[in-house]
This record gives sequence, structure tokens and C-alpha cells, in this order.
Amino acid sequence: MKRNIVKIISEICAEEEIDLTSYSDNWILRLTKNNTSKYIFAYRFEINKASVDYICNNKIVLSSILKDFGLSVVEHYCLGEFKDLMRKDDNPLSPLNLLKKYQKLVLKPNEGSTGLDIYQVTNQEELEEAAKKIISKHSSVAICAFEDIIDEYRVVILDGKARLIYQKKLPCIIGNGKNNILNLIDHNQYELKDLNLDLFYVPYEGEKITLAWIHNLSNGAIPVIIEDQKIIDELTKEALKAVKALNLEFASIDIIKTVAGYKILEINSGVMIEHFSLMNKQNYQLTKEIYQDAIALMFK
Repeated sequence: MKRNIVKIISEICAEEEIDLTSYSDNWILRLTKNNTSKYIFAYRFEINKASVDYICNNKIVLSSILKDFGLSVVEHYCLGEFKDLMRKDDNPLSPLNLLKKYQKLVLKPNEGSTGLDIYQVTNQEELEEAAKKIISKHSSVAICAFEDIIDEYRVVILDGKARLIYQKKLPCIIGNGKNNILNLIDHNQYELKDLNLDLFYVPYEGEKITLAWIHNLSNGAIPVIIEDQKIIDELTKEALKAVKALNLEFASIDIIKTVAGYKILEINSGVMIEHFSLMNKQNYQLTKEIYQDAIALMFK
């Protein structure tokens, strides 16, 4: 499998006279320089401590730790045992009580960051169905309140500096007053069932119809590099607080903007900017520079 990161790392190693050996279809890369070997596993560089890797990969634990440090976060709760899912008790954090409190919940795998197997639920039946689907594929389930996201951003931090900040813009169509939604989109490209769209509705001219609710580039979101200095400063401040709390050297921080302000959604210690790098030559070069400096930090 030829991921773009493999191409980039191969170029860097050739330029820096670093020996590169790959394992497991390029998912594990061994870099050797001056008789010293360092490893890249998937998108995790040998920079962060293993313990914080595990913390970042656990949404429930991560949100609890960040909250303890006073950061504004999207709180994630544990589903618990499936047999206890529909138990009605006084625990305010039980799934049914969370649903009663927030009216709409999001269920997702507690580990991983692929943007897959994520569901909105608004009633007990949907809650149970979503939980069953996730449990059939994953070891644990995280629950959080549905957030009305104004914007979502990704901040890449390396060695105490923000190296890249981009907005994840949801894909959309603009109506022309003539064609219905079905005719305006490639309806096989998006998961539209959670948006409750009437595919035969004809948007008026200039009307914006959003085609996704999950802000993942792999699901069709488009990266837009942030140039507004005020937004850069605000997001950098929040991201640096988060990496300091966890002693992270290299990470990407997903931050959402809501009516209540900025909230940290996730932190990925595996810095995957694969889809970003594929957009154009500028993005490719930015990604390469970040990974090049990450490799330099590994051998420092």
C-alpha cells in the first residue's frame, strides 16, 4: 500500500542520506542514520511517549484529563456494558439520562480517528441500534453530546510551535432553482441518511445545502489554510495548552467553534495529514516540511 506519507518519507530519506526500511506493507518504517534507528508506525513518529499515545487514542480518558487542566473540551462518556445500556437509574452519565439531558447524542468508537462508524441518535431505538453497530466492530464506545459546529479546525503542533492550521469545510452544493438535490450531487459519494435531506427538493438559486455533518477530509470535507491572524492566535493558544497538558511534542489537535466558543474535540498523536497533502503542490510541500522537521527531531 503506497500511502502518500510513504512517498514523502522516502523523498526526505533520500535527501538526508537516511536508510529507509519498510515492514508490513509500509505501515512500519525504520529510519537509520549514523547507526541509530528510529521508527514511524502508521502516522506515529518516535517522538512522543508511548503513554500519551494511548491517552490520545482514548477519547473518554483524553477528555477527562483535558477537563482537569481547565480546557474547554467536548466531553466523552463511556457506554459501559451493552446489557446495561437501557437500564434506567439515577446515574446522570448513563446513556438514557445523557440522551434525556442533551436530546441528541453522538456515538463513536472510543479508539481511532478514521471518522467511520459515527452516528447521531435522538431516541432510545437509535441509541441501541448505533451501539450494536459500533460494538460489533470496536472494543469500546464513546458517547458525547451533539455539538452544533460552526467551524472545525485542525492544528498541527511540532516542538512547541503551530506548523499548520486549516479549517475543515463541509462539502456543499449551491442551488440553481432548477435541479433537485439528487441531480446536483453524486449521491453515491456521501452518507446523506443522517442529514434528513429530501433528495427531490429543488434548492432556490444561491441556496447552500450541506452534504455532510462529519468534518473529516476522508468524508469529503475540504481543507482551507487559515490566514486570519486572530483565528491563528486563538487556535494556537488552545492547542498549545492541550499539548502542554499531555507533554506532547508532535500532534494534531481538532478544535471546533460553537456558540459557546472553542472546544477541543480530539487530539491525534499520529499526525495524519494525508488527504491535506494530496490536494495540491503547496499542501504537499507544507506536509513534507513538517515531516522533515519531525524526523530531524527524532534524531536530535
